[in-house]
Amino acid sequence: MSLLETIQTRALSLTTRVGNVTLRFFEGAGILFLNLRDSFFFAMRGDVDLKKVVTQTAIIGFDSLLMSVLICTIAGSVLALQSAQRFAQSGATAYVGGLVALAIVREIAPIFTCLAVGARAGTAIAAEIANMQVTEQIDALRILRINPLRYLMVPRLLASLCALPMLTMIGSVVAIAGGMVVAQTVTGLHYSKFLESVWLSLRLSDIRIGLFKAMIFGILMAGISCTIGLN
Repeated sequence: MSLLETIQTRALSLTTRVGNVTLRFFEGAGILFLNLRDSFFFAMRGDVDLKKVVTQTAIIGFDSLLMSVLICTIAGSVLALQSAQRFAQSGATAYVGGLVALAIVREIAPIFTCLAVGARAGTAIAAEIANMQVTEQIDALRILRINPLRYLMVPRLLASLCALPMLTMIGSVVAIAGGMVVAQTVTGLHYSKFLESVWLSLRLSDIRIGLFKAMIFGILMAGISCTIGLN
């Protein structure tokens, strides 16, 4: 085989692999969109088992609380450590609290909380539903004329939609407290100065943005986990 034919063969193989990956991505995204659409249709119609929603909220939220709080605390402490050391060199330690609070509430807490919940609860949801699929329990639901999305996905979706904002708020408070302790330890910044900076810098819109991100992450986490399990 000549060099040109080898290059053409490898280019064709690479193009084929990229095309297959792209097709699988859009196929999965389409299935996810349809599942979310049908699930929200059931939810808006009121076809929801509230007992299952409460149970799933406890499973997703409470069982992931320790991990999410730990990660947010570490992130807030590291951010406060780095910013306090730099700000102390320029005499701007009074702005440490505002910087830490804004970064945590708007970005760090929603993202890190979702990563923690996805790593723990998301994988558990996917594995549980996939096990039901393998053992033909999903087929049994269809035989009983029970929609699997309504029975399995809707409670987990609503539970995640409720649990993620609550975990984000708790993680934000704990992370700011951890940053306050670190700032006081490293630079001697008094707690009152730190909290005053937080109060002056943080706005209600910042909290709304963080909670909105947590809700979006919760929808995606539950939707992706349930879709993977069902497929």
